[in-house]
Amino acid sequence: MQVCPNCGNQVQSDDKFCENCGRSLEPPAGGGSRVPPPPPPPPAVHSPGAVPAAAAGGKNPLLAGLASFLFAGLGQVYNGQFAKGVLILSGALLGSFLIIPGILIWLYGVYDAYRTAKKMNAGSIPFVAHNWGHIIVFVILGIIAVALVNLFLAVISELIIGTTDYYYGEPEYCSPWEYC
Repeated sequence: MQVCPNCGNQVQSDDKFCENCGRSLEPPAGGGSRVPPPPPPPPAVHSPGAVPAAAAGGKNPLLAGLASFLFAGLGQVYNGQFAKGVLILSGALLGSFLIIPGILIWLYGVYDAYRTAKKMNAGSIPFVAHNWGHIIVFVILGIIAVALVNLFLAVISELIIGTTDYYYGEPEYCSPWEYC
């Protein structure tokens, strides 16, 4: 048995051309020596838990960015980075007390989700498939966190501003069930 010098495929000794790549198996007219076939490519090595982007369908960078735009940190969870998503959501919620830091953290989350999805598709960082369970848990916990922040702000504003009504006119008594 011989091997094709071009692709390494096994060929019969009486074959004139390789059935795999079509290259001539005749020795060169100059009487040169045969070149051994190239070694087979090494097997692909993947990180544990990582899935090749092509096998999993890849990430959609626009979807990752849009998810983070609509709900801070959701794009990171879509990219398989649950802890980073929680950090971005927490940072955006805590930063929202000072407005500008909250907006900056939220915008960074949008940029990071888009960039990470592109890097996963390019293969420069390991591809991690998203987990629908993580996405659902993240959204539920995020809604609860947003509700708690709003409740906290309502209580604080009530304590600061108070419930004093200022009425500039004739004082009159109105019950809570009638319009004055």
